[in-house]
Amino acid sequence: MKRYWVGLLLLAYGSLLVVLSVSKSAEFLLEYLYQLEDYFGGDKQMHLKLAAMLSILGCFAAERVLDLARLKRVVLVVSLASVFLTIDEGIQYVLDSRRFEFEDLAYGIAGLVLGCLGYLIFDAAKGAVRRLLSGRAVDKRS
Repeated sequence: MKRYWVGLLLLAYGSLLVVLSVSKSAEFLLEYLYQLEDYFGGDKQMHLKLAAMLSILGCFAAERVLDLARLKRVVLVVSLASVFLTIDEGIQYVLDSRRFEFEDLAYGIAGLVLGCLGYLIFDAAKGAVRRLLSGRAVDKRS
């Protein structure tokens, strides 16, 4: 179970994003959704921040489940999440209750990339700390 908790968190978060999108399309609880957008700093900022969190969770989940090199995992996460974002925005093109905005898609993809960059920085720092600590452990034994 330890190995898969991040995957379950990713699944729950992704489900929440789907519920938010469907709720907005169905014009359900719009007052609260607009308050949420305001909380994040507006529609575009919300796309950016929610997508960044999605990609961070995706990278951590992929790290635990996929036996791929770090960069390949990140490219896979960005690619898959970009496809899902594009589908979500594309559906909005045909709905009367929503409107497609290329900027929303661009902010979402930028958020995915920024989230993955944050993950890569964190992962590199984690590796540097491990190397540093293992070097100190070796020095203490001498």
